[in-house]
Amino acid sequence: MMETTMQMRLFTQDWRAEAGKMQAEVNDFLASLPQGAVKHVNTATAATRTALTDKSQEHYVITVWYDV
Repeated sequence: MMETTMQMRLFTQDWRAEAGKMQAEVNDFLASLPQGAVKHVNTATAATRTALTDKSQEHYVITVWYDV
């Protein structure tokens, strides 16, 4: 049996940005993969805090696990 390495693509975007831009980027990437390549898709939000301003910034995060 031949082993393959699972690949991962991470997309992030500031929550204040237009969601359609990220959606188009993810859809274009998914369309470029062969049928059945995508094994798992995860969505999340993440918050980071800057040391200089101590303000929180939120991001949308989409992770695509695929095998080609």
